[in-house]
Amino acid sequence: MKCTSIPRITGVEMLKSKATGTMQLKDLRLSRRGLLCAATATVLTEVAVMRRHPAAAKSVQRGSALREVLLDRVLGEALYRPSFRLDITPDGAVGQNRDGLLYVELQGQGIELIRRGLYFNDPSMTRQGWQAFDWGIARQNKDGGFGQNDDFHSATIYLTAFGQCLLLDPAAATPERLTALERGIAWVSHPRNSIRGMTRNLGFAHRFWLVAAMYDAAAALLDRPDLARRGTVFALDGARLQEPDGTNLERGGYDVGYHMVGLVIASRYLLTTSDDVGREAAMAMLPRGFDRHMQSIRADGTIDAEGSTRMGKEKNFGGTIKRVSSAQAREGYFMAWRLLKDDRYWGAFEHIRPDDPVKVPGR
Repeated sequence: MKCTSIPRITGVEMLKSKATGTMQLKDLRLSRRGLLCAATATVLTEVAVMRRHPAAAKSVQRGSALREVLLDRVLGEALYRPSFRLDITPDGAVGQNRDGLLYVELQGQGIELIRRGLYFNDPSMTRQGWQAFDWGIARQNKDGGFGQNDDFHSATIYLTAFGQCLLLDPAAATPERLTALERGIAWVSHPRNSIRGMTRNLGFAHRFWLVAAMYDAAAALLDRPDLARRGTVFALDGARLQEPDGTNLERGGYDVGYHMVGLVIASRYLLTTSDDVGREAAMAMLPRGFDRHMQSIRADGTIDAEGSTRMGKEKNFGGTIKRVSSAQAREGYFMAWRLLKDDRYWGAFEHIRPDDPVKVPGR
């Protein structure tokens, strides 16, 4: 995909220009404006977009494209194993939540059981995945929050995985689960939580795509075009955190692991969104982002994390040092091949050496 440059304008200005016919979005590319303006301005932008940007004309078919790709035979044979196990208690608590709710995002790892359960037609595996999400729902506060550590970001990871699983497995979209999703979306959307949460997210490009994907999945499930428009705002902001060389900024620089996390999330967003503005944002960002990541793939199929801002430095919840997930990278390149129609990405998918199970994207 070949892109041309555009003036450095805000999401609101772009949408205004599109509405008045002074700008042809299909001919444009998003460019980064440095770090975003204050998170308060992002919330104000959401309001302006919701007033000015018309609802998407085409409705998404409740996750059919997402199901087609994530349950694809080629991806499944490469990444999925029927022996996959998650650290989950009999009642559904995942990892460090076994002694009580610490991070609701850990429950979002249920997506790994659900996608494999659907792929292998294993109802017990699928049920266990839903058990993880239901454990989180049972601990949701009346206001939709979860009242735990790093509550905004952790909630967005959980809600994104939750919404995408409901799209993958529509039969599981019970009224109780949809109500829990809507309560959670209301909580993260409240200015008190959104301003504080997005302030913490400044400088982490993948987190903007995460919020975009969260809103977009919820929009499809709840028939809420207003949520799709919110998602568009965060997709635009995430695209602006891309450097000219394709780097999606993480802590002020390039991190090979979280760069791919953002590409995977943005690819899933592209698979579900019916919003033309958000689609153009993702389609502009993804090829440059994948091309940047390809520079980190060694001749032996391993991924070079040297110089990363987070991999090899930060620790996971269990205290281990964060490392690159080659399986997540392979999923990313498979989606890039499907979405961008570029055989170089198929080559990267085949070349990367497999070494671990897919991790749920997020933090």
